[in-house]
Amino acid sequence: MKHALILEDDDDIRVTLTMLLEDEGFSVVHFAAGEDALDYLRQHPEPHLILTDWLMPIMSGSEFIRQVLEKHIMMQHRFIMIAARSPAWLPAEATATLQKWQVPYVRKPFNIEDLLATIYEVAN
Repeated sequence: MKHALILEDDDDIRVTLTMLLEDEGFSVVHFAAGEDALDYLRQHPEPHLILTDWLMPIMSGSEFIRQVLEKHIMMQHRFIMIAARSPAWLPAEATATLQKWQVPYVRKPFNIEDLLATIYEVAN
């Protein structure tokens, strides 16, 4: 069974993503805050996939990705960034992270088929 981590501060979206991934056969853990997700990753095996929102309080999704990879908490690049803004409207630090680590980007509201295709591309 594949394992996924969701980092999303919006309760409705977090629940929707959890249900979607569970329906696809993933075991899922989810968090609303980046620090909680980092703590989890330090203590558990690497997930096959991490979906992270970009705009969250305290720690952005791009900062979360940067910390995970630069601090070698996780060795694989298995991220998908989701955000309500188009990539052209993201701040430079977010765009730089997406480009540096080649993180796929999915815009909200997301098309389920497109999101699933990206999920399977990243998780396999």
